[in-house]
Amino acid sequence: MRTGPLVVTYPLTGRSRAIVEEELGGTAEAIYLVDLAPAARAHALGRAGAVLSHDTSKELRPDEIPLIRNARLLQFTAAGVDWVPTRDLPSELPVAANKGGGAEPMSEHIVALALAAAKRLFIEHANLESGEFNQGSANRMLRGGVCGILGFGNVGVATARLMRAFGMKIHAINRRGASHEPTDWIATTDLLDEMLRVADVLVISAALTTATEGLIGARSASPVRTPRHEPEQLDINPKPRAE
Repeated sequence: MRTGPLVVTYPLTGRSRAIVEEELGGTAEAIYLVDLAPAARAHALGRAGAVLSHDTSKELRPDEIPLIRNARLLQFTAAGVDWVPTRDLPSELPVAANKGGGAEPMSEHIVALALAAAKRLFIEHANLESGEFNQGSANRMLRGGVCGILGFGNVGVATARLMRAFGMKIHAINRRGASHEPTDWIATTDLLDEMLRVADVLVISAALTTATEGLIGARSASPVRTPRHEPEQLDINPKPRAE
């Protein structure tokens, strides 16, 4: 079976190139498209065994896309690729997204947003800029609250582990209604409204698909809260793109 080189379509730093070479371990040649003249680009793409890309619509010219039809794999760097016009790709070309590749940094980003919202960080920073030092308004504690996570995949699980360290209870929704990851409550989307009623922090980490589009909307804009909850719910949607 033809191996062919790994063709990288986007710019990489010297350090990143060294990582690519180390991972290949001599099993294949790495060719960086940005280094090549137009004629050499066409030749490299035509004999590619695999292609590593961030966005083929920006990194390849329309006349270059058919040249990768014989590659064994087109691997995207991002977890979500719904912004890439994949319909323009050769139908026989296997395509993979980097699902879960950014789960840990994304989970830290989610926690940062939750803390910023709970502690009124941006509101009070703006007040400070205008000369107002507000010491009277209460902020919110995460500890003891419920973190509701819609989409309990790699990002959802990584977020749950961090939120649990803050003392939050974890309520989750996934397709199976079950997970090996510990939770305080888990179900399918049939019980989504039940989770929305109790969530102090709502994390939307589900992939954007035809099944999830519109799942959250007016129903979370004014959720029915139990009396013990404050009316404000901190909604965090870190990944609107598909996985």
